[in-house]
Amino acid sequence: MTDLPPGWAWTTLGDVAELGSGGTPRSGDARFYSGDIPWAVIGDLRDSTIAETRSTITQAGLTNSSAKLVPPGAVLLAMYGSIGKLGMVARQMATNQAIAFAIPTKALIDGKFLFWYLRSQRSLLTSKGKGATQQNISQTLLRTWPVPLPTPTEQQRIVETLEAHLSLLDSATSTLQTTSVRLATLGRAASAQLWEQSATTGMSIAVGSLGRVITGSTPSRTLAEAFGGEVPFVTPSDVGRGGEVVTTARTLSQRGAAATRVLTPGSIVTVCIGATLGKVGWSKSAVATNQQINGIELDALAARPDFVAVLMVDFRSFRRRRRAGRVEPR
Repeated sequence: MTDLPPGWAWTTLGDVAELGSGGTPRSGDARFYSGDIPWAVIGDLRDSTIAETRSTITQAGLTNSSAKLVPPGAVLLAMYGSIGKLGMVARQMATNQAIAFAIPTKALIDGKFLFWYLRSQRSLLTSKGKGATQQNISQTLLRTWPVPLPTPTEQQRIVETLEAHLSLLDSATSTLQTTSVRLATLGRAASAQLWEQSATTGMSIAVGSLGRVITGSTPSRTLAEAFGGEVPFVTPSDVGRGGEVVTTARTLSQRGAAATRVLTPGSIVTVCIGATLGKVGWSKSAVATNQQINGIELDALAARPDFVAVLMVDFRSFRRRRRAGRVEPR
């Protein structure tokens, strides 16, 4: 361990917080689910405060399983798959067994300080993962995990300074996003002009010639722990108008992703079935998709995914205008 500033001391996570993990009520028993108790799984952990969860359980589900109620202020940490993903409990809830909870001892450690410290330890925690099919860590490891402990006043100062810098970063990110939207508008204007010129010259290429077209699929519901992991799972409702798919309503575990097809970073996603046929987006990260989505893994030198997505969106608009008689080839 490294030397600490004066007034600090090394301790362990088990010495400054009460640790535990949750459980899962028996699946298929309607008495245990859709109750009024929020029930967190790894997909609910987004390195932020958690007030709502996608799933809920009943009091009977809580009583008849190893799930436990966790109070507000507790820190949640993923032990399976997405090791180290975090959440901070905003209201009383339960968790499944893939999540460890740490209830801070208030006289010793501030909950937010513990949250941000554990966030800094993610890569180290991940490196301790074990398992052939899905990496995981244990509560035994977490109990002995070293924690540098400053005075309560210093903890508060560190949290305030860190969150002030993060607020500035969020503001800068918002500015960049606004700029990106404006650039996209200019790009669409240029794209529309390109399509009108192609109608005149007859020059165009098939999107499929830019890379490999892949249709997605959905893992079987019978596959245990297929959902609620760290792999984004794109469905039609996640796809917008040519923009980046940043978040998805559902995620897959590594096991679930292995049962479907995962697109490489920088791929195009387009809806190929249903009422929103033709919606287009692209993803900077690796994603899985369901069977209503065609993915296009672009060749490295073919084109930028954001540019191709904008062209595809504007081609739909161009065809609608042409069918309406507003664009006529010369």
